[in-house]
Amino acid sequence: MKTVALFFLNRALSLLLGELWLFLKETVATYERTDLHPVSKKAAVYESAMNHAKKAGLDIAASLINLGIEAALQVVRKGA
Repeated sequence: MKTVALFFLNRALSLLLGELWLFLKETVATYERTDLHPVSKKAAVYESAMNHAKKAGLDIAASLINLGIEAALQVVRKGA
């Protein structure tokens, strides 16, 4: 059941966030391999995502970035 839910979460966020979703998954995967404290990891991913969105000319609410980070974390950890 979790695999199906993660599949649909992955698809929904891909449609909602577009290329930013791919960036978030890659960035989360990169920071997951570091020894940083979890709070520091999330802050670094958030800052990277906001910078990436601004460079791409996207005006995305912080809440959507946070949703994307949390979802990407689940997808990366579960390997979906």
